Amino acid sequence: MGLKQGGGVRIRGAVREPFLDIAGTRAELEDFGRHLSADGDGLDLDVDYDPAPYDHVVARVELTVTSGPALVSVSPDHRVVHFTGGRAALDDVASAFVDFPADVPVGYTVHVEYYPDHYFLHPDAVPIVIQLS
Repeated sequence: MGLKQGGGVRIRGAVREPFLDIAGTRAELEDFGRHLSADGDGLDLDVDYDPAPYDHVVARVELTVTSGPALVSVSPDHRVVHFTGGRAALDDVASAFVDFPADVPVGYTVHVEYYPDHYFLHPDAVPIVIQLS
């Protein structure tokens, strides 16, 4: 499989209290979610925008299917986001990108973050805010 482009999905992140803001249109977010559900290659993302009000822009997403809960992590240089975990756990993460209710407005957000005894996220997973733009 060749390298895929991430479409218009934009990923920005914060460093001090790590979290990721992942934004896109409904179609872009659904495509991103479908990619997380496939055993595909990484995605190169557009980085030609200001990260404000956050600290950095993510240039690449990498996916590794292993076992166990989903771990979302950011590389030390803050340029790559890694989604690692069992197929079922990654599918649960992916569903957050594709299961937006039909009638929600632009600006609607979904939060994906660990809480004690979370059924698919690893305790060290970086929190995600998914935003419909």
